[in-house]
Amino acid sequence: MATVIYFVEYLLLRLSLCILAALPFPLAHRIGEMLGRLVYLIDHRHRLVVLKNLDIAYGNSLPYEEKLGLARKSYEHLFKAGIELVFAPRLVNKYNWQDYFELDNLPELLKMVWAGKGGIYITAHFGIWELLGCIVPYIGLPVYAIARPIENPFVDRYLNKMRQITGQKVIPKKEASSGVMDVLENGGFLSFLVDQNAGTRGIFVDFFGKPASTTRTVALLSLKTGVPLIPVYAYRIKGFKFKVVIETPIYPVDTGNPTADIESMTQALTKRVERWARMYPAQYLWQHRRWKTRPPWEKPGMLEVGEKLETISAASS
Repeated sequence: MATVIYFVEYLLLRLSLCILAALPFPLAHRIGEMLGRLVYLIDHRHRLVVLKNLDIAYGNSLPYEEKLGLARKSYEHLFKAGIELVFAPRLVNKYNWQDYFELDNLPELLKMVWAGKGGIYITAHFGIWELLGCIVPYIGLPVYAIARPIENPFVDRYLNKMRQITGQKVIPKKEASSGVMDVLENGGFLSFLVDQNAGTRGIFVDFFGKPASTTRTVALLSLKTGVPLIPVYAYRIKGFKFKVVIETPIYPVDTGNPTADIESMTQALTKRVERWARMYPAQYLWQHRRWKTRPPWEKPGMLEVGEKLETISAASS
């Protein structure tokens, strides 16, 4: 029964995409914005997540009314980004991509590509992250992406096929442990999204003033292979016009203390993400429970235990 449901979902998705792709882009973009506004009104659960995240990030520095407006705009952005992804194969190719995408600091990155030393692109659920993956091959930047499978197998195969059509190379998540090292050791480039809750396996670093569990994988890979982390962010300027910013790489520094080195690099890349989220908050994915996993020292009872240990220590000294 589940297979039938998945297939029906897939057919509805393809039908919706075909209808949208047949419309003029400005009209489809406007429809996407209105759909985002509608979902904002009816998606009570995720709207509460967004508002809670905005409370964590901004506290009392942002009035509640402005937080509501920002939450609505974040939904509108997500749906407009989906429309842009649908239209990208029709509008963008290797000959005209510069008509739509403005790039900062590309020559320096191309030097790294031509040197064949490899690197790790890091980005976040910010701006047009999916569209960025589609246009990177047109720019001449080879990239391998690790694909986490979607629950619906029909949709999963379709999305991976669309990624590969644009020149992206996909490494299935189950093959990632061996695949990523092969890529980096042969001078290739990987891409990672680094801003989602990493659960109990993550490392806690500061994000908007609050500890957030963050993947340590990219820092570990960088230190192990010696390749730099290259922050790349892309955001919408207006309509179907975008800007891609390639920031100064973060190079691995081995101090002999792996734990401290991983934490330092992870904090550095997380601060980059925060800076972009602050500059363009409506284009950040606030719908994700970024601060869901809490560090041990915040768990119930841990503070009391710590205070008791301090009391015992003071009494014995």
